Amino acid sequence: PTVVYVIILSVITTALRAKFHQIGVWVRVIEVGASGDYALAMDLLFELWMGHLLIKFFELPQSTYEKRAKSIFGSRIRHGVLSAMVRQDFEYFDKTPSGVLQERLNRDSDELGENLIGFPQEMLEKFTWVCCNLYIVYYQTQRDLFIVAVCPVILMMTFQYFAFKYFRRANER
Repeated sequence: PTVVYVIILSVITTALRAKFHQIGVWVRVIEVGASGDYALAMDLLFELWMGHLLIKFFELPQSTYEKRAKSIFGSRIRHGVLSAMVRQDFEYFDKTPSGVLQERLNRDSDELGENLIGFPQEMLEKFTWVCCNLYIVYYQTQRDLFIVAVCPVILMMTFQYFAFKYFRRANER
């Protein structure tokens, strides 16, 4: 359940950032203020401020749950590897110093925790960011202009997919 909380909070935080970290939102406040409508400018500033408060509100539990998930995962990995190491022959421990084994165990479990929790979370954040930005751009532009702007992106995604697949096969050889 901790990983689920991390994912949910991560998606919420990323979506809020996509909305409130746009230059257009800030420029709109400046334009409204420059036009002389100070009441609307203050309302827009308040909305911007509340958005950033919400981002901070969700970031704290997200980072807490993320650290907890990585800690629990790393602990389980260390326990499993340590129990497998104890079953080794005595010769193994005579040849390898215990400090080296402990350091390797800690480093590998931390790295594995980062790769199995942090990497999928980062990919989900990037996907959410792209989807939110596409949604925002879709509703701010005309449909024809949006389609013309997105076509090269789809073309490049397809090209990169096949290029990465080709290079992965080449590296396997």
